[in-house]
Amino acid sequence: MLELRFDYDIVERIKNLGDDLKGIGQIFSDFGREEVRRLKSVIEPRIKNVDALEVRLNGVKHSADCEERAKDIFFRYGKDTNPLRDKESQYDLVMVQGGFSKDLAKSAKLIGGPEAALDAIYRKLLIDVASYWIYRVRSSIAHSRIGEYVMTSSDEEFVVEFAEPLLREVIVQVFRE
Repeated sequence: MLELRFDYDIVERIKNLGDDLKGIGQIFSDFGREEVRRLKSVIEPRIKNVDALEVRLNGVKHSADCEERAKDIFFRYGKDTNPLRDKESQYDLVMVQGGFSKDLAKSAKLIGGPEAALDAIYRKLLIDVASYWIYRVRSSIAHSRIGEYVMTSSDEEFVVEFAEPLLREVIVQVFRE
């Protein structure tokens, strides 16, 4: 559904250009083949309830097994597009102290900047993480190859208790318009 929404958004942008062929080229160039960027372009403008997104991201703490699975999928088999790639120890600190919150993200140095901008910076962090996590779970399900975490039936709790509720929250907010 999110991939179709991306395609729909692209079609709308192209229709708004009229006869501007350079503009069409620029639209395709802006997104290329980076799936995380494409996914984020659909999610970012439509997330209105950051608190609900935060709750779903913190669902990764459902159990020790879910937390361990998350470390495997998002970090051990992670990609360069991981917004927390160089901040794994800060992420661990946030999780140990209770999960994502603006105050914990700030104290662990996951975010920083002027106080007036912290809400927007924290929102961006949550959207970046949600987009990346959804992308990684999808890749772990869709691709069975070396270099990817390969989902098996032993991952059912992780998918049912964490990944599906996160995806459902994002889909509800994206299609709420």
